[in-house]
Amino acid sequence: MLSKKLVAVVILLVFVAASVLYCATTTTKPTTTTKPTATTKPTTTTKPTTTAKPSTTTPAEPATDKPTQEANLKKFKAASDSAVVAIVGGEKITKGQMMGVLYDWMMPLTLDEYINYKVVEQALKKEGLKVTDADINAKVAEIKKNQVPPGETLDGLLQRMKWPMARFRAYLATQIGVEKIADKRTTATEADYADYIKAKHILVKTASYGISEEEKTKQDAEAKAEIEKIAAEIKAGKKFDDAAKEYSDDPGTKDKGGSLGWFRKGEMVPEFTDAAFKLKPGEMSEPVRTFYGYHLILVEQLGKDATGTDKAELTKMIKERKRGPIMRQVMEDIRKAANIKNYISPTLPESAPPMPAGAGGE
Repeated sequence: MLSKKLVAVVILLVFVAASVLYCATTTTKPTTTTKPTATTKPTTTTKPTTTAKPSTTTPAEPATDKPTQEANLKKFKAASDSAVVAIVGGEKITKGQMMGVLYDWMMPLTLDEYINYKVVEQALKKEGLKVTDADINAKVAEIKKNQVPPGETLDGLLQRMKWPMARFRAYLATQIGVEKIADKRTTATEADYADYIKAKHILVKTASYGISEEEKTKQDAEAKAEIEKIAAEIKAGKKFDDAAKEYSDDPGTKDKGGSLGWFRKGEMVPEFTDAAFKLKPGEMSEPVRTFYGYHLILVEQLGKDATGTDKAELTKMIKERKRGPIMRQVMEDIRKAANIKNYISPTLPESAPPMPAGAGGE
């Protein structure tokens, strides 16, 4: 048995070797059922191992003649079980010892990951669908934009979590594949379209806490007078977009002329929803009081009347909202249809693993 002081190194090497197994078994990287959370920032005190690729925020080191990680991995795959892969305190760790730990700890999960990859690949072929590099690149760009914390990079996060980018892209390929199959099963009905409107608003905020009742009453009256003044300017000919950019206290929509885009019943506070869904296209509301303050609402379009690019945009929103539960059902269905026989962990394929967080839908 390995001594206790070797355990940490063996654990680390296990993660590195997991990627090696993917390369050794197939030229197409398998996916994983456990997605690393890009928004969870790893501790900054954990120093990357010497085999990990430096993050893009780490200054490049001077070029050396040392073998690259890729060259070392190729050498490792070709080595015998007695080959030494590390030395700790004078004690040697062989490839055989390391692979024994790897098989005990990770093989069931690794095989199930590959099973998921294959069943999705087969299902895509049956459906006449395909996941392209462009699809994966778009998903990576979306994650970098919306999920990576400021000051971090996706490469850096994956490095600290011991996830090679190639494996992460394989995970994304499988997720996108399930999304595409789910999309074929998802429809947007006339009732769905009728639940949506596209609107703009102007907000004049009021304070709702932290002040006296007297001050609250005063601020409320001032805000009401301000929104009535704005409404009068719009009725006199001022463009709603210009008024929103000039007066609105909503930082999320102010610079967009107050645009809220498409939203459905129940997404806004009740007072706002009730007023908005009574309006006709092109009609502006009277001042509406909500928890946030006073609003003017202008409806641009009703969902049931959407056409062209507007309808395509709305259809995409509706299908994405409905897709989450369907994706889970897709994964269960295609695993059952694949007639899986797992000789290492027979219990794993009996039910599909839960889809990772953020895998579509709401």
